[in-house]
Amino acid sequence: MSIIKKTVLFLLLGICFMSGSTLAVLIEQDWKVPGDKLLTVDTATGLKWLDITQTLNQSYDAVSAKLVAGQPLAGFKYATLDEIVKFWSDAGIPDINMGFTAANYEPVLALEKLVGFSPVPNQVPSRSIAISGSAAGQGSHFLAALAITQIGPLGPKLGGAGAENMEKGDNTLADNKADPTIGSWLVVPEPSTSSLMLLGFISLAFMTWKRHLCNFQPG
Repeated sequence: MSIIKKTVLFLLLGICFMSGSTLAVLIEQDWKVPGDKLLTVDTATGLKWLDITQTLNQSYDAVSAKLVAGQPLAGFKYATLDEIVKFWSDAGIPDINMGFTAANYEPVLALEKLVGFSPVPNQVPSRSIAISGSAAGQGSHFLAALAITQIGPLGPKLGGAGAENMEKGDNTLADNKADPTIGSWLVVPEPSTSSLMLLGFISLAFMTWKRHLCNFQPG
């Protein structure tokens, strides 16, 4: 994303903050090469989310080893439960940890298209499922999943978004275990968020001053 587009985006965000409300916009962003669209930026929090397809079938230990300096995922971290719930809420998902609901279907599907799908059995149309870091103490993790389903060929379309704690030693999610259908929820803070917002405010002030100067009529 160009600096101009970023500046405009954060200018709009800053105006929204000044008005006392929060505007959440999710936008795709390239990660390694132009056009890969492997990041999703939540403008309400400034967090960048890596597509879960990039960590499928990798254990917690394997991913953690890639988060340090000099490794492929340096700069990322495991998201907290609060960060994930906020991300889902900013995506417009109304019923979190409330099972499958019709209201969840469209926003869950839209978010899945951004963060990527896990390979799943045919009976589940799509699912984005991943683990994150410590939820209840050292060595424990939680599983946070998005999914859509349909009850019969003519039944209602439903979406679900929920998270559950998975204790260390669980046969599926032990630290050294990998699963081809499970990735990791990884985030990295949006760089220069504060400076871009400041630049947006400065640009707004400059445009206001310039407009006033152009309209100035000497007496």
